[in-house]
Amino acid sequence: MAKKKRQGHYCKICGETKANEKFSGKGHATHICKECVALPIERKNELQRINKVERISEKFRLTKEEWDLLEKYSKNNKYPELKEYAADILAHHRQMQEDRKPQIEEILYSDLEDELKEEIDEHLYIDFDFFIEEKGFVPEEKHLKKITKGIIDTYIRYSYLRIIPDDAWDERMKEVLKTVVANLEEDGIIPQSYESSLILFETERLCVSKFTRDDLDSLHRIMEKPEVMYAWEHGFTRNETRKWISHQLTRYKKDRYGYFAVFLKESGELIGQAGLMKSVIGGDEVTELGFIFDNEFWGKGYATESAKACLQYGFEKLGLNQIYCSIRPENTASIRVAENLEMTKTGEHTIIYNDIEMLHYIYVLEKNDFQLLLSSGA
Repeated sequence: MAKKKRQGHYCKICGETKANEKFSGKGHATHICKECVALPIERKNELQRINKVERISEKFRLTKEEWDLLEKYSKNNKYPELKEYAADILAHHRQMQEDRKPQIEEILYSDLEDELKEEIDEHLYIDFDFFIEEKGFVPEEKHLKKITKGIIDTYIRYSYLRIIPDDAWDERMKEVLKTVVANLEEDGIIPQSYESSLILFETERLCVSKFTRDDLDSLHRIMEKPEVMYAWEHGFTRNETRKWISHQLTRYKKDRYGYFAVFLKESGELIGQAGLMKSVIGGDEVTELGFIFDNEFWGKGYATESAKACLQYGFEKLGLNQIYCSIRPENTASIRVAENLEMTKTGEHTIIYNDIEMLHYIYVLEKNDFQLLLSSGA
């Protein structure tokens, strides 16, 4: 049986299906009818967008991309007809969304029925237990706020009930958290505080821990100094320091290490940073040792002390077999630190930073050689 020939064709400009004879040869191929082919290009563009809005208008639920498109077209002053039509359709769908939304009831936590409070206790217990297991520390005020928001959002989404936290809510959270911690301790698990969880290791004079965003002010006071950041050839702006911290937080999640904050044990003052970073040297991915200290604390051996502890952390805790160090030739102080740690110079490479070529010496230390260093008491 012969295939029935299609009797119409769709025009992508006006959006109408017309008989084949309404299309020229070229217009047929491009899905533009003869009438629309003759239109000015700007009118074609507007009609094509109006056609797109019309197709969206027929849908019951819109995707995020479709919402965004309507928002964009409703503000388009170049095409007045499109702007008006898109604004009407946008308003229509917003009203439809509002009409479908059930009324949300608000109620204080203390006014909830006991049965619902018990249900929330279960949510809190599970959330606290999971948080401590995943994070390794007991949640503090800022973490409790996030957990509170998560539970409130859940009840809004599934029960159309907005629970208003009050003093009774705060007390109940503390009680449930205390129960979770007590049960973990009975099982032989002693959860750390948030501050303790950040500490990675200590030396005789220093405490080395992960950075948090709260360290921005203290770190920027160090990194804004050109004399401290001479390897980068400029002091960092506050925004650059903020990005630096964000980069370290990303490294912690991705690699388990990065630059770490170095504090004086005696005073708790942040005096610099030292750590390990994934890097590429000579085309190979390696782990690199780095350290940056406030110039007010130069010459006191803090760089060597923290760098040695970072090497030990890398070899013993992270299971690394080699750690590199990349140092500019004029950075004699850092070269002395590398040599004090018995790192071996193996070559040179060039790093391009801000379109500036910077020559660097390459130093490396093997795990076995570091163990010999430790055994010698150096």
